Amino acid sequence: MKSYLLLVASILLETGKNVFSNNFSKKTLQNETDIYKFNTFLYAGSFAVLCCTGGWEVSAFTVVTAVLFAAALWLNQYFFLKALAVGPMGFTSFIQGVSLVIPVIYGAVVWDEKLGLRHILLLALLICALALALDLQKGKLNRKWLVYSLGAMLALGGISVLQSTHQMSAHKGELFAFLRLAFLLAVGINLVGWQMGEKKLPATFRLKGNAITMAAASGAFMGLVHIINLYLSGVMKKVIFFPVVNGGLIFVTLLSGMLFFKEKLGIKQWLGILLGTVALCLIGL
Repeated sequence: MKSYLLLVASILLETGKNVFSNNFSKKTLQNETDIYKFNTFLYAGSFAVLCCTGGWEVSAFTVVTAVLFAAALWLNQYFFLKALAVGPMGFTSFIQGVSLVIPVIYGAVVWDEKLGLRHILLLALLICALALALDLQKGKLNRKWLVYSLGAMLALGGISVLQSTHQMSAHKGELFAFLRLAFLLAVGINLVGWQMGEKKLPATFRLKGNAITMAAASGAFMGLVHIINLYLSGVMKKVIFFPVVNGGLIFVTLLSGMLFFKEKLGIKQWLGILLGTVALCLIGL
């Protein structure tokens, strides 16, 4: 029960972060420097949350995986904001959600986790339900959006693989040190990008304003999400955890689009939500 409650919390927190990011991309984002400035404060918010946790010991393995994790974090958020700026939140979340296939296959190949026929059929049903829920046939999406969304998807898949790799290792006790180091490095990457960008094309929003508040809040949510997900990825099977957390995020994001951005759902989309919810519940049994 504890694990499933944490899954729900993870989905809601990540949805909040996506809503803030979408609002920023649609209303404020104007150039590359805006992205780096926003992400600097986003990752700073995550780092601040993580500083409240204990454990500072780090091994060489943790340092290496943290560096890779930071790079994946940076790429995912960078491409995610770029995709949101030129496309709808629901479609972008769907493409990111397909990344759930990456850690599932990785777990089966690297750790010999068996994929039963039930899991394979339910994963297929989940993907079909997601496509139905977003009514992809009506989508008018450009190539630029597709490239950005695929970049975000691959980076998110890398995040998931690195999460499970660290928590399946002998150094999983260094969880919080791993996270703090990764997010601190992510702050540094974006801070450098921000300062370099200011020399060519300055950011279009000020330090005192809603954009910074949204960035810091998004970062706090993200920090909590990664604490929860890194724990769950070590105690739950990959074939259960990643489809549920990623698929659930897409459906809640879809509903958030209705509530906050006045997006309308048709019969096909409601049917997709119903089928996807059933698939998610059965996968989690």
